[in-house]
Amino acid sequence: MSFSLGHRPAALVLLALIAQICGCTSSRSGGSATSAPATRHGSSPPSAAVTGRLPALTRADSKQITRAFVTFFDGKTSAANAATVLQNGPKFAAALRAQAGSQQAKSLTAKVAGISRDPQHPSPHVAKVTFSLLSGGQILLPDSPGLAVESGGRWQVAAQTFCALLQLQGSPPKQCSDPSLTAVPTG
Repeated sequence: MSFSLGHRPAALVLLALIAQICGCTSSRSGGSATSAPATRHGSSPPSAAVTGRLPALTRADSKQITRAFVTFFDGKTSAANAATVLQNGPKFAAALRAQAGSQQAKSLTAKVAGISRDPQHPSPHVAKVTFSLLSGGQILLPDSPGLAVESGGRWQVAAQTFCALLQLQGSPPKQCSDPSLTAVPTG
């Protein structure tokens, strides 16, 4: 997947990214949840009903989320492959192809720094991700907030995260305005 940030200063882009993602991800339910530490690989987290909080993300969940972000933001990933790790990816095919055509995006990579439950989205199918975008090894957007969503047993980059980045370019596709494509799970 390629993604172009244009020629904006990194600090300005970072502030706008944080504002966009925070604006897109406000909680509708008003509830909150506590993050739980990741469980050992292969162990089952206690149920939310028993603990009163969301189940912890497993090591396997964290690996799958990291892989989705790294794959999605890798400038060498094809648009077709990027669609497989993006929430409702096939619906964003045209936008993914447009991004893949950007020469600047060819050297883009991502590094995930943290994954946790998100108190703003008290769902076992949503995770908060802190990631940095790099171009040619140089950090463009350090410690950026994003979301991952689980659908059908697979973790993917949330469409909200992709749309917030496209908004920074001033070119979000109409799909970014469609809540049926960008909403994160609530239960």
